[in-house]
Amino acid sequence: MVEPPTEPRADDVREYGRILWRRRGQIVLVTAGVAAAVLLFTFVVPRTYPSSVSVLVKALPVAGTSTDVQAPNMETEQALVLVSRDIADRVRTSTSAPETDEDLMTHVQARVVPNTEILVITFVDPSPQRAATLAQAYAEEYVAFRVREATGAVSAVEASLESQITELRDRIDQLNIRIANSSSSVARRKLGTELDELLGQLGILQQRVLDVRSNIDVAKDTATIVSPAQVPTAASGPDKAKTLLIGFLVGLVLAVGVALLRERLDDRVKSAEELGQAVGPRVLGSVPRVSAWRDAR
Repeated sequence: MVEPPTEPRADDVREYGRILWRRRGQIVLVTAGVAAAVLLFTFVVPRTYPSSVSVLVKALPVAGTSTDVQAPNMETEQALVLVSRDIADRVRTSTSAPETDEDLMTHVQARVVPNTEILVITFVDPSPQRAATLAQAYAEEYVAFRVREATGAVSAVEASLESQITELRDRIDQLNIRIANSSSSVARRKLGTELDELLGQLGILQQRVLDVRSNIDVAKDTATIVSPAQVPTAASGPDKAKTLLIGFLVGLVLAVGVALLRERLDDRVKSAEELGQAVGPRVLGSVPRVSAWRDAR
C-alpha cells in the first residue's frame, strides 16, 4: 500500500530557512551573476529594424475561360515568398545586395492577415534604410513573379489554341481543294458537310482565343502593393526590463538549488545538534570561538 505524501514539517521548513540564510552570500552572488550575464546579452545582441509591405493577392484567371477565376491559396503564397530562390535571386540582383540568396531568405518574413487576402512581407536588417529598400524589393519581385506565372499560363493556352487553329485551317484548305477538284455532286455534298463541321470548330477555337486574350489584363493585375515599405524608426530586440526580471528569477532559482545541493554534499559538523546526531552521546558543552582570545596571546 502506497502511503500518501506527507506535508513538510515546520522543523524542515525552518531548517531550509537556516540553510538559505547561512548561504545567503552565495545565493546573492549567483543570482547577481546570472542577472548580469542576461543583461549583458541584451546589449550584445545587435538591434535590428523590421520594415513591412502589404500586398493584396488577387484571384488568378482560369486559363481558357473569360470569366472564371481561382481564389488564391494564401498559405501557398506565404510559402512562395519564404522559399522561392527565384524571387531572392531577383531581389539580390535588383538591389546589388552582397548577401547570397540563402542569406536574404533568412531575413525575410511573411504572414497572412487573418480572414483577408493581404500578405505582409517583412525584411529585417540592422540598417533601417536597407530594411525598407529590401522589403520593397521583395514585394515588387513577388508581384512580378505572380504576374509572370499568370500571364505565362494564359499565353501557353493561347499558343495551344493557335496551333489547333492553324491545323484546322490547313484541313479546311485541303477540303476546299478537294471540293473544287471533285466532279461528283454526292462527293461534294459529303465534303461540304465535313467542311461545315471544321468551320464550326474553327469558330469555337477563335472565340476561345478571344476569351483567353481577355484574361491577359486580369493576369497582369493578380497582386497589388497596397502599403509600401517605410523606413522604420524603432528597432526590434529583447526588452531589457523583462529580460532582466527573467534573468533574476532564473538566477535565484539556480542559486537556491546550488545552495541546497552544496549543503547536502557538505558533511562538516556545524552545530552541537549535528555533533550529537553524529556521535550519539549528548553534548554537554561547547567551547565558543572568541577572536579576542587569539589576540590576547
